[in-house]
This record gives sequence, C-alpha cells and structure tokens, in this order.
Amino acid sequence: MRQIIVLCIQVIIYINCRTELGMEELTTAESMVMKTIWDHPHEMALQEIMKLTNETYGKDWRSQTVSTYIAKLVKKGFLKMNQSGRNATYEILIPELAYQQEQSHKFVKFWNRGSVAQFLTAFYKDHKLTKEEIEELRKSIDEPVSYTHLRAHETLM
Repeated sequence: MRQIIVLCIQVIIYINCRTELGMEELTTAESMVMKTIWDHPHEMALQEIMKLTNETYGKDWRSQTVSTYIAKLVKKGFLKMNQSGRNATYEILIPELAYQQEQSHKFVKFWNRGSVAQFLTAFYKDHKLTKEEIEELRKSIDEPVSYTHLRAHETLM
C-alpha cells in the first residue's frame, strides 16, 4: 500500500509543480527494457540487458530484438550509447521518476480532466485506507516534498 501512496504523492507533486517535459511514450516492450535498465542503474551492455529483461519478464528475446528496442530508446532520448571500441554500453538519460510523473500527469489529465481529487477518489473507491495511510497522504499534501526524497524503487511498475 505504501507504493500506492508514494505514487499518489508523486502525482500530486507533479501536477502542482510540473513543467511539460514532452517526452515520447514507450511501447510495452520498450517499457520492459527500460524498466530493466532503471532497476539496475549502471551502464550495461546489450547482453546484460537482454538477460535481465528475459529473466524479469519471462521472455525469450534474442539480442537482435533487444538491440532494436534499445536503438528506439536511444532515438527517443531515454538512453545514451557509449561506444568503446567494439563494446557499447547504455547510460540512462531520463530517470524513471521523471517518466512516471509525465505518464501520471497524462493519465490524470486524460481520464480525470486534470483533477487530482477525482483521480484519488476513483483510485481509492474500493480500497479502504488505514488511518496511517490517510495521515501520510495529508502530510505529503501539506508539506513541500523534494523529488530527491522519493526513491524510484518505491513506486509501482
């Protein structure tokens, strides 16, 4: 449940403090590859990305398939390729939190006409919050929160 609260806090913060980043959306397959890279935030080579993505998502993708997705992620500005001789590694350019916030904003804007209150009402309609969770939400709304205090691994997806 803490992950859900953190996501809601991110949506509130982002909508209140946002600037349009205009980043491109990722396909489902690109999201899987990118999420694998975000979950292992160090420069990685193709073989490591392929192995981890296949293990995490139960895929049997070959290196050419993953290479195609990585090339698209480079073109969309999510990754930077660092070439050293015949070896290439990939570096994260767009942090996971930035992409999550951008997608959250687009979701709330489209489905809830930009209303965070409407989003939260729909989100929690069938979920009973504990007193602690309600208090945590209240605190996050009342207190300014720094983006650096929100760790990407605490979020959903």
